[in-house]
Amino acid sequence: MSYAQPQSRNGHPEELDRQLSFSQVDKDASGTVELEEVQSALPQIPPDQVAQMFADADQNKDGYLDRQEYSGFLASLRYRTENFAEVVVLPRRERTASRRIRQISEVGVDAPPVKIEKKFPFFIVSISLLEWVIFKYCMVYEVVWLFIYHPLRRYEIWRYGTVMLLHGSSLHLWGNVIMQLILGCLLEVIHHWKRVGVVYICGVVFGTLAGSVVQPWNFLIGASGGVYALLVAHLATIILNWNEMGCAFLRCILLLAYIGFDIWLVISQEIIAGKKSDTSHAGHFGGALAGLLIGINVLKNFEQRPWEIKLQKVCWILAIAFVILCAIANLGFQIYYWTHDPELFDQLHFYVNETETGSGDTSSE
Repeated sequence: MSYAQPQSRNGHPEELDRQLSFSQVDKDASGTVELEEVQSALPQIPPDQVAQMFADADQNKDGYLDRQEYSGFLASLRYRTENFAEVVVLPRRERTASRRIRQISEVGVDAPPVKIEKKFPFFIVSISLLEWVIFKYCMVYEVVWLFIYHPLRRYEIWRYGTVMLLHGSSLHLWGNVIMQLILGCLLEVIHHWKRVGVVYICGVVFGTLAGSVVQPWNFLIGASGGVYALLVAHLATIILNWNEMGCAFLRCILLLAYIGFDIWLVISQEIIAGKKSDTSHAGHFGGALAGLLIGINVLKNFEQRPWEIKLQKVCWILAIAFVILCAIANLGFQIYYWTHDPELFDQLHFYVNETETGSGDTSSE
Protein backbone atom coordinates (compact mmCIF):
# COMPACT_ATOMS: atom_id res chain seq x y z
CA MET A 1 0.00 0.00 0.00
CA SER A 2 1.21 3.49 -0.74
CA TYR A 3 -0.07 7.01 -0.97
CA ALA A 4 0.90 9.99 -3.06
CA GLN A 5 4.27 11.65 -2.52
CA PRO A 6 3.58 15.01 -0.81
CA GLN A 7 4.46 17.98 -3.01
CA SER A 8 4.74 21.69 -2.61
CA ARG A 9 1.91 23.94 -3.71
CA ASN A 10 3.65 24.73 -6.99
CA GLY A 11 3.83 20.99 -7.72
CA HIS A 12 7.61 20.50 -7.43
CA PRO A 13 8.76 17.74 -5.03
CA GLU A 14 12.17 19.41 -4.65
CA GLU A 15 10.48 22.17 -2.62
CA LEU A 16 9.48 19.63 0.03
CA ASP A 17 12.63 19.91 2.14
CA ARG A 18 12.36 23.71 2.34
CA GLN A 19 8.68 23.60 3.30
CA LEU A 20 9.31 20.89 5.89
CA SER A 21 12.58 22.23 7.26
CA PHE A 22 13.07 21.81 10.99
CA SER A 23 12.70 25.55 11.63
CA GLN A 24 9.48 25.72 9.63
CA VAL A 25 7.84 22.81 11.47
CA ASP A 26 9.13 23.76 14.94
CA LYS A 27 6.60 26.59 15.39
CA ASP A 28 7.39 27.25 19.06
CA ALA A 29 11.18 27.15 18.51
CA SER A 30 11.55 24.59 21.30
CA GLY A 31 14.32 22.65 19.59
CA THR A 32 12.07 19.64 19.08
CA VAL A 33 8.98 18.94 16.98
CA GLU A 34 5.76 17.36 18.24
CA LEU A 35 3.41 15.02 16.44
CA GLU A 36 0.75 17.70 16.03
CA GLU A 37 3.26 20.03 14.37
CA VAL A 38 4.28 17.35 11.88
CA GLN A 39 0.67 16.39 11.13
CA SER A 40 -0.25 20.01 10.46
CA ALA A 41 2.69 20.28 8.06
CA LEU A 42 1.56 17.17 6.17
CA PRO A 43 -2.19 17.56 5.59
CA GLN A 44 -1.94 15.41 2.43
CA ILE A 45 -1.12 12.28 4.44
CA PRO A 46 -3.62 10.58 6.79
CA PRO A 47 -2.84 11.47 10.43
CA ASP A 48 -2.58 7.83 11.55
CA GLN A 49 0.10 7.13 8.93
CA VAL A 50 2.04 10.23 9.98
CA ALA A 51 1.76 9.05 13.60
CA GLN A 52 3.20 5.65 12.68
CA MET A 53 6.15 7.20 10.83
CA PHE A 54 6.65 9.64 13.72
CA ALA A 55 6.78 6.74 16.21
CA ASP A 56 9.28 4.85 14.03
CA ALA A 57 11.55 7.90 13.86
CA ASP A 58 11.30 8.65 17.61
CA GLN A 59 14.29 6.56 18.66
CA ASN A 60 14.28 7.46 22.38
CA LYS A 61 10.46 7.29 22.60
CA ASP A 62 10.10 10.65 24.40
CA GLY A 63 7.26 11.83 22.17
CA TYR A 64 9.40 14.44 20.39
CA LEU A 65 11.77 14.49 17.43
CA ASP A 66 15.09 16.29 17.73
CA ARG A 67 16.98 17.40 14.62
CA GLN A 68 18.65 14.04 14.03
CA GLU A 69 15.42 12.08 14.50
CA TYR A 70 13.55 14.55 12.31
CA SER A 71 16.15 14.00 9.59
CA GLY A 72 15.35 10.32 9.77
CA PHE A 73 11.63 11.11 9.54
CA LEU A 74 12.18 13.21 6.42
CA ALA A 75 14.40 10.54 4.94
CA SER A 76 11.67 7.93 5.36
CA LEU A 77 9.24 10.32 3.69
CA ARG A 78 11.57 10.93 0.77
CA TYR A 79 12.74 7.35 0.35
CA ARG A 80 9.43 5.65 0.89
CA THR A 81 9.56 3.18 -2.00
CA GLU A 82 7.60 0.31 -0.54
CA ASN A 83 5.62 -1.53 -3.18
CA PHE A 84 2.79 -3.98 -2.74
CA ALA A 85 5.15 -6.97 -2.61
CA GLU A 86 7.05 -5.42 0.32
CA VAL A 87 3.86 -4.75 2.25
CA VAL A 88 2.52 -8.27 1.70
CA VAL A 89 5.70 -10.32 2.11
CA LEU A 90 8.26 -8.37 4.16
CA PRO A 91 8.15 -7.73 7.90
CA ARG A 92 7.76 -4.03 8.68
CA ARG A 93 11.30 -3.79 10.04
CA GLU A 94 12.77 -5.03 6.74
CA ARG A 95 10.92 -2.63 4.46
CA THR A 96 12.73 0.22 2.74
CA ALA A 97 11.41 3.07 4.89
CA SER A 98 12.14 1.37 8.23
CA ARG A 99 15.65 0.39 7.18
CA ARG A 100 16.30 3.94 6.00
CA ILE A 101 15.26 5.35 9.38
CA ARG A 102 17.66 3.01 11.19
CA GLN A 103 20.42 3.90 8.76
CA ILE A 104 19.93 7.65 9.31
CA SER A 105 20.01 7.15 13.08
CA GLU A 106 23.21 5.07 12.92
CA VAL A 107 25.15 6.71 10.10
CA GLY A 108 23.62 10.14 9.60
CA VAL A 109 21.45 11.93 7.10
CA ASP A 110 24.15 11.76 4.42
CA ALA A 111 24.02 7.97 4.30
CA PRO A 112 23.26 6.56 0.82
CA PRO A 113 19.67 5.51 0.11
CA VAL A 114 18.55 2.06 1.17
CA LYS A 115 17.65 -0.28 -1.65
CA ILE A 116 16.02 -3.65 -1.17
CA GLU A 117 17.04 -6.00 -3.95
CA LYS A 118 13.93 -6.91 -5.89
CA LYS A 119 14.01 -9.36 -8.75
CA PHE A 120 11.68 -9.73 -11.70
CA PRO A 121 9.50 -12.84 -11.06
CA PHE A 122 11.28 -14.78 -13.78
CA PHE A 123 10.36 -18.28 -12.64
CA ILE A 124 6.61 -17.80 -12.16
CA VAL A 125 6.21 -15.85 -15.41
CA SER A 126 8.27 -18.40 -17.36
CA ILE A 127 6.50 -21.47 -16.01
CA SER A 128 3.11 -19.85 -16.61
CA LEU A 129 4.07 -19.04 -20.19
CA LEU A 130 5.37 -22.57 -20.73
CA GLU A 131 2.14 -24.08 -19.42
CA TRP A 132 0.13 -21.87 -21.78
CA VAL A 133 2.33 -22.74 -24.80
CA ILE A 134 2.02 -26.48 -24.16
CA PHE A 135 -1.75 -26.22 -23.70
CA LYS A 136 -2.14 -24.11 -26.83
CA TYR A 137 0.20 -25.87 -29.23
CA CYS A 138 1.46 -29.17 -27.78
CA MET A 139 -1.55 -31.06 -26.40
CA VAL A 140 -0.97 -33.97 -28.75
CA TYR A 141 -1.00 -37.67 -28.02
CA GLU A 142 2.77 -38.11 -27.70
CA VAL A 143 3.27 -35.14 -25.37
CA VAL A 144 0.28 -35.94 -23.14
CA TRP A 145 1.24 -39.57 -22.66
CA LEU A 146 4.83 -38.63 -21.95
CA PHE A 147 4.04 -36.03 -19.26
CA ILE A 148 0.80 -37.26 -17.65
CA TYR A 149 0.89 -39.09 -14.32
CA HIS A 150 0.36 -42.69 -15.39
CA PRO A 151 -1.00 -45.10 -12.73
CA LEU A 152 0.76 -48.11 -14.24
CA ARG A 153 3.98 -46.26 -15.05
CA ARG A 154 4.50 -44.63 -11.69
CA TYR A 155 8.10 -45.86 -11.71
CA GLU A 156 8.77 -43.16 -14.36
CA ILE A 157 9.55 -40.55 -11.74
CA TRP A 158 9.57 -37.54 -14.06
CA ARG A 159 5.81 -37.81 -14.31
CA TYR A 160 5.44 -36.58 -10.70
CA GLY A 161 6.70 -33.18 -11.87
CA THR A 162 5.69 -32.94 -15.51
CA VAL A 163 1.99 -33.10 -14.67
CA MET A 164 2.19 -29.33 -14.08
CA LEU A 165 2.68 -28.79 -17.81
CA LEU A 166 -0.68 -30.35 -18.77
CA HIS A 167 -4.19 -28.98 -18.23
CA GLY A 168 -7.55 -30.45 -19.13
CA SER A 169 -9.36 -27.27 -20.20
CA SER A 170 -8.96 -23.52 -20.62
CA LEU A 171 -10.69 -22.97 -17.27
CA HIS A 172 -8.29 -25.38 -15.58
CA LEU A 173 -5.28 -23.68 -17.17
CA TRP A 174 -6.23 -20.05 -16.52
CA GLY A 175 -7.44 -20.76 -13.00
CA ASN A 176 -4.00 -22.10 -12.12
CA VAL A 177 -2.02 -19.53 -14.11
CA ILE A 178 -3.82 -16.49 -12.69
CA MET A 179 -3.55 -17.74 -9.11
CA GLN A 180 0.13 -18.64 -9.39
CA LEU A 181 0.95 -15.29 -10.97
CA ILE A 182 -0.79 -13.43 -8.14
CA LEU A 183 0.65 -15.55 -5.33
CA GLY A 184 4.03 -16.36 -6.84
CA CYS A 185 5.07 -12.93 -8.11
CA LEU A 186 4.62 -11.40 -4.66
CA LEU A 187 6.88 -14.06 -3.16
CA GLU A 188 9.45 -14.12 -5.93
CA VAL A 189 10.04 -10.36 -6.02
CA ILE A 190 11.32 -10.57 -2.43
CA HIS A 191 12.46 -14.18 -1.94
CA HIS A 192 13.83 -14.59 -5.50
CA TRP A 193 13.26 -17.32 -8.04
CA LYS A 194 15.33 -20.19 -6.59
CA ARG A 195 13.44 -20.29 -3.30
CA VAL A 196 10.02 -19.88 -4.92
CA GLY A 197 10.89 -22.39 -7.63
CA VAL A 198 11.76 -25.02 -5.02
CA VAL A 199 8.45 -24.42 -3.20
CA TYR A 200 6.43 -24.58 -6.43
CA ILE A 201 8.04 -27.73 -7.84
CA CYS A 202 7.90 -29.49 -4.47
CA GLY A 203 4.21 -28.56 -4.32
CA VAL A 204 3.62 -30.25 -7.68
CA VAL A 205 5.58 -33.37 -6.67
CA PHE A 206 3.95 -33.63 -3.23
CA GLY A 207 0.54 -33.14 -4.81
CA THR A 208 1.12 -35.91 -7.35
CA LEU A 209 2.44 -38.23 -4.65
CA ALA A 210 -0.64 -37.62 -2.50
CA GLY A 211 -2.98 -38.12 -5.46
CA SER A 212 -1.20 -41.31 -6.50
CA VAL A 213 -1.82 -42.81 -3.05
CA VAL A 214 -5.37 -41.61 -2.40
CA GLN A 215 -6.58 -42.12 -6.01
CA PRO A 216 -4.14 -44.77 -7.27
CA TRP A 217 -6.23 -45.75 -10.32
CA ASN A 218 -6.49 -42.21 -11.75
CA PHE A 219 -4.38 -40.30 -14.22
CA LEU A 220 -3.32 -36.87 -12.92
CA ILE A 221 -2.65 -33.56 -14.69
CA GLY A 222 -2.37 -29.94 -13.63
CA ALA A 223 -0.29 -27.48 -11.60
CA SER A 224 -2.71 -26.99 -8.71
CA GLY A 225 -0.29 -28.62 -6.29
CA GLY A 226 2.20 -25.85 -7.03
CA VAL A 227 -0.50 -23.18 -6.70
CA TYR A 228 -1.55 -24.46 -3.27
CA ALA A 229 2.11 -24.60 -2.26
CA LEU A 230 2.48 -20.90 -3.11
CA LEU A 231 -0.69 -20.09 -1.19
CA VAL A 232 0.44 -21.83 1.99
CA ALA A 233 4.00 -20.50 1.53
CA HIS A 234 2.56 -17.08 2.41
CA LEU A 235 1.41 -18.66 5.67
CA ALA A 236 4.94 -20.05 6.15
CA THR A 237 6.47 -16.55 5.85
CA ILE A 238 4.02 -15.27 8.46
CA ILE A 239 4.93 -18.08 10.88
CA LEU A 240 8.67 -17.53 10.37
CA ASN A 241 8.42 -13.76 10.86
CA TRP A 242 5.48 -13.62 13.28
CA ASN A 243 6.93 -10.98 15.61
CA GLU A 244 8.19 -8.80 12.77
CA MET A 245 5.25 -9.09 10.37
CA GLY A 246 2.62 -6.36 10.59
CA CYS A 247 -0.91 -7.63 11.32
CA ALA A 248 0.40 -11.20 11.46
CA PHE A 249 -2.67 -12.58 13.21
CA LEU A 250 -5.05 -10.96 10.72
CA ARG A 251 -3.01 -12.20 7.75
CA CYS A 252 -3.03 -15.70 9.21
CA ILE A 253 -6.79 -15.61 9.77
CA LEU A 254 -7.45 -14.44 6.20
CA LEU A 255 -5.30 -17.20 4.69
CA LEU A 256 -6.87 -19.87 6.90
CA ALA A 257 -10.34 -18.53 6.05
CA TYR A 258 -9.60 -18.93 2.32
CA ILE A 259 -8.31 -22.47 2.84
CA GLY A 260 -11.29 -23.27 5.06
CA PHE A 261 -13.68 -21.97 2.41
CA ASP A 262 -12.07 -24.25 -0.17
CA ILE A 263 -12.47 -27.23 2.17
CA TRP A 264 -16.10 -26.28 2.84
CA LEU A 265 -16.81 -26.23 -0.92
CA VAL A 266 -15.45 -29.76 -1.25
CA ILE A 267 -17.52 -31.04 1.67
CA SER A 268 -20.74 -29.30 0.60
CA GLN A 269 -20.57 -30.20 -3.09
CA GLU A 270 -19.01 -33.65 -3.15
CA ILE A 271 -19.89 -35.18 0.20
CA ILE A 272 -23.21 -33.55 1.11
CA ALA A 273 -24.60 -32.90 -2.41
CA GLY A 274 -22.97 -36.01 -3.86
CA LYS A 275 -21.66 -34.28 -7.00
CA LYS A 276 -18.81 -36.09 -8.71
CA SER A 277 -15.71 -34.04 -9.47
CA ASP A 278 -12.58 -34.69 -11.50
CA THR A 279 -10.55 -32.54 -9.10
CA SER A 280 -7.84 -34.32 -7.11
CA HIS A 281 -8.29 -32.82 -3.65
CA ALA A 282 -5.51 -35.06 -2.38
CA GLY A 283 -3.24 -33.28 -4.87
CA HIS A 284 -4.28 -29.93 -3.39
CA PHE A 285 -3.56 -31.20 0.10
CA GLY A 286 -0.13 -32.47 -0.91
CA GLY A 287 0.74 -29.14 -2.51
CA ALA A 288 -0.40 -27.22 0.56
CA LEU A 289 1.66 -29.52 2.77
CA ALA A 290 4.75 -28.79 0.66
CA GLY A 291 4.09 -25.05 0.87
CA LEU A 292 4.19 -25.26 4.65
CA LEU A 293 6.96 -27.81 5.24
CA ILE A 294 9.28 -26.70 2.43
CA GLY A 295 8.38 -23.00 2.63
CA ILE A 296 9.36 -22.79 6.30
CA ASN A 297 12.80 -24.14 5.39
CA VAL A 298 13.66 -22.37 2.13
CA LEU A 299 11.99 -18.94 2.34
CA LYS A 300 13.82 -16.08 4.01
CA ASN A 301 13.73 -15.86 7.79
CA PHE A 302 14.64 -12.27 8.63
CA GLU A 303 15.28 -12.77 12.36
CA GLN A 304 15.95 -16.35 13.34
CA ARG A 305 15.01 -17.55 16.81
CA PRO A 306 15.79 -20.89 18.56
CA TRP A 307 12.21 -22.17 18.33
CA GLU A 308 12.16 -21.41 14.59
CA ILE A 309 15.29 -23.53 14.07
CA LYS A 310 13.60 -26.42 15.88
CA LEU A 311 10.45 -25.92 13.80
CA GLN A 312 12.47 -26.06 10.58
CA LYS A 313 14.05 -29.36 11.62
CA VAL A 314 10.63 -30.83 12.43
CA CYS A 315 9.33 -29.69 9.02
CA TRP A 316 12.27 -31.34 7.24
CA ILE A 317 11.60 -34.60 9.07
CA LEU A 318 7.88 -34.50 8.23
CA ALA A 319 8.58 -33.69 4.56
CA ILE A 320 11.05 -36.56 4.20
CA ALA A 321 8.68 -38.93 6.01
CA PHE A 322 5.83 -37.95 3.66
CA VAL A 323 7.91 -38.68 0.56
CA ILE A 324 9.14 -42.02 1.95
CA LEU A 325 5.64 -43.18 2.92
CA CYS A 326 4.22 -42.23 -0.48
CA ALA A 327 7.12 -43.99 -2.21
CA ILE A 328 6.48 -47.16 -0.20
CA ALA A 329 2.78 -46.99 -1.06
CA ASN A 330 3.57 -46.61 -4.75
CA LEU A 331 6.07 -49.46 -4.73
CA GLY A 332 3.42 -51.73 -3.29
CA PHE A 333 0.66 -50.55 -5.64
CA GLN A 334 0.59 -53.42 -8.11
CA ILE A 335 0.87 -56.14 -5.48
CA TYR A 336 -1.91 -54.58 -3.41
CA TYR A 337 -4.40 -54.10 -6.23
CA TRP A 338 -3.59 -57.37 -7.93
CA THR A 339 -4.40 -59.13 -4.67
CA HIS A 340 -7.34 -57.09 -3.37
CA ASP A 341 -9.12 -55.97 -6.53
CA PRO A 342 -7.89 -57.98 -9.53
CA GLU A 343 -10.88 -57.01 -11.69
CA LEU A 344 -10.17 -53.28 -11.31
CA PHE A 345 -6.48 -53.85 -11.92
CA ASP A 346 -7.12 -55.90 -15.05
CA GLN A 347 -9.46 -53.25 -16.45
CA LEU A 348 -6.95 -50.51 -15.80
CA HIS A 349 -4.10 -52.52 -17.26
CA PHE A 350 -6.10 -53.29 -20.42
CA TYR A 351 -7.22 -49.66 -20.77
CA VAL A 352 -3.72 -48.24 -20.46
CA ASN A 353 -1.65 -50.72 -22.38
CA GLU A 354 -4.08 -51.84 -25.07
CA THR A 355 -6.15 -48.77 -25.97
CA GLU A 356 -4.33 -45.71 -24.53
CA THR A 357 -6.78 -43.32 -26.07
CA GLY A 358 -6.38 -40.68 -23.35
CA SER A 359 -10.11 -40.57 -22.61
CA GLY A 360 -10.03 -42.41 -19.30
CA ASP A 361 -10.52 -41.31 -15.71
CA THR A 362 -8.22 -38.30 -15.46
CA SER A 363 -8.14 -36.14 -12.36
CA SER A 364 -6.97 -32.55 -12.49
CA GLU A 365 -4.96 -31.18 -9.62
